[in-house]
Amino acid sequence: MPFTHYPKLEENLFLFATWYGKGDPRNSIQSPLDVGGGVNLYGCAQNFTRFYGTIYCDQPLAVEFDFGNEDVVPAFNPATLPDGSVVDMGLPDDVRPYFPVGKLTGLRAITDEDLLRINYDGKALVTNYQPAVSPGAPIGDKFLVTIYGRWMRVCIANKGDKPVSSMRVFVRASVF
Repeated sequence: MPFTHYPKLEENLFLFATWYGKGDPRNSIQSPLDVGGGVNLYGCAQNFTRFYGTIYCDQPLAVEFDFGNEDVVPAFNPATLPDGSVVDMGLPDDVRPYFPVGKLTGLRAITDEDLLRINYDGKALVTNYQPAVSPGAPIGDKFLVTIYGRWMRVCIANKGDKPVSSMRVFVRASVF
């Protein structure tokens, strides 16, 4: 009999952002983070209980782990264009039939397209990574984050004085 009903995953890499240098096939972001620049990673965190991983970079980073708990969003953006027409921020036509709009509420279930605009008000961890100053092998940092919501956003920002030349942020998911 299993110990829990949660999925057991051998492959538990949930989110990651890597930059190994120009042209490296292991890069997961399109370009190195410029000074003050950043990248956001998004995912559905519901099936897990915690997240852990490592951070390494040659520049200081601010890494923030936020959670959102919304289940539905308005089917349309309430903003209107100057001509008075409503801006449709809905789904692509091929996906629309699978996410019907509630006739009484005007709401629909959240999809991947909505992850950029929902509220991430559950701040789980903010860590300020500093690269090693001593000579020798590069030293990374580690983190452990308990789940606080259905959706997860990881914000990574370069706080250094140069663009990153090497960066690895790995977020792994766990159920125990």
